[in-house]
Amino acid sequence: MNWRHPATFIPAIVVMVGMFVVSDEPRPSQSITIEVGPLLYHLTAFGFLAALIVLPLLGAGYKPIVAIAAGLLTSAGYGVFDEYHQSFVPYRSVSELDVALDTIAAFMGALVTCTIFWLGENKSVKRIREVDN
Repeated sequence: MNWRHPATFIPAIVVMVGMFVVSDEPRPSQSITIEVGPLLYHLTAFGFLAALIVLPLLGAGYKPIVAIAAGLLTSAGYGVFDEYHQSFVPYRSVSELDVALDTIAAFMGALVTCTIFWLGENKSVKRIREVDN
């Protein structure tokens, strides 16, 4: 797989489009309490989005700090855009808490992806060294 090909970001774009469609649905406004459904949505969706941005960058050879920063900034930026978009949807409103959850989830997703990638890389290197000996 050619990790440097722009097509490696298509899954992230598909997720962004899906998130846009979901956030375009009007629903009755809710109180400021945190419910498990929306909390779980934000944590999984934005963590997954960050992972889909980080993985191609790591595969292309970028340093983990660069991949984490790109995943975090892109996902958190999309979270801000998503909240702005929701301000135009009937019965929806902007929530700073949602942006904070999106940012935390993006960081966690990027960090977990880097860790899993690093563990996989170390196993590969160990196998190569064992074959060489």
